[in-house]
Amino acid sequence: MRFKRLALIVVTGLVAMVTMVTSVSAASLSELKDQESSTQKDISETNSKIQVTLTSVNAQYQKVDQLKTKIADNEASITNAKKVLKKQAVLLAKRETYAKERLQSLQQSADDRNVVNALLSADSLSDFFNRAYALTVLQSADNQNMDELVQSYHDTKVVQERLETSKTNLDQEKIELDQQTTTLQTQIDQMKTNLSQSRDKLAKIAQEKSTEEAKIAAEQAAAAKAAEQAKAATTVAKVTDTSSSDTAAKQQASLADKASGKAGQTIQVQATAYSIATPGMGRYGATGIDLMKNPNCIAVDPSVIPLGSLVMVPGYGYAIAGDTGGAIKGHIIDVHFPTVGQCVSWGRRSVAITIVQ
Repeated sequence: MRFKRLALIVVTGLVAMVTMVTSVSAASLSELKDQESSTQKDISETNSKIQVTLTSVNAQYQKVDQLKTKIADNEASITNAKKVLKKQAVLLAKRETYAKERLQSLQQSADDRNVVNALLSADSLSDFFNRAYALTVLQSADNQNMDELVQSYHDTKVVQERLETSKTNLDQEKIELDQQTTTLQTQIDQMKTNLSQSRDKLAKIAQEKSTEEAKIAAEQAAAAKAAEQAKAATTVAKVTDTSSSDTAAKQQASLADKASGKAGQTIQVQATAYSIATPGMGRYGATGIDLMKNPNCIAVDPSVIPLGSLVMVPGYGYAIAGDTGGAIKGHIIDVHFPTVGQCVSWGRRSVAITIVQ
């Protein structure tokens, strides 16, 4: 009967373990779902940022295109100003040459006589004044043309200088716009990389979630099967317990009668120690006692100390004789400790135990 109870306990333990594993798996699946939701949120936010940055980049490109048009128009104006200046410089040089030649001609006596003769050859005083006025007008016109040409040259030169300054400013503005555009493009590239990584992470999470869901389904199926086995074992145990309770009571009474130790008796024994912390050691004693919940237990030889007895062990305290062992024969007991270290400290000693009850 004891072995059937142990079997029932083992099956129940398996059900509990499967249930616990399923709970852990469910927690893992919940974490994966949280990660999936968080990653999808990151992807959505990254897409939004990319769209905003792309809008900024497009605006920058439009500014660059407009600036290029301005630069082209400015360069065309500079080229035209240079052509005008070149033509004006040629005309100015010609006028200067003409003026020099005119001055040289005026310095010659023959020319002076020609001017005087032209005045003196007038038919009348009125004709004289007319000729003198005509000469004055011609000279004044030459001087005015020369002044206008010089002023036009200087004005064009000023325009050219302004255009050159404007070109420098436009070139600098283009450099700054290009730098801003490059920075924005770099940001987009980085966000695209982050987006790709997030999508890879999402795919990995989806795969892990699928695996975890399949694992949970398998664990749930195993739990259901274990529950059915436990139910069947419980039914068998109940039937067995009912049918053999009288037999068990008779066996316990027989063992107690046959045991040489009686209540109140002191027996000299060799005491060793054991622990459920030892690898491979079960948590239940031979009587079904749970050593995790009832650690104060000793293994005895039932022919010497009746199982279920309350025993006083010097240096250990009160304990239940609730276990047996293959090496526990005659006047030998094995005291239980929760840890292996306590077992080592106990070692092997000779003690006089007292059967209390």
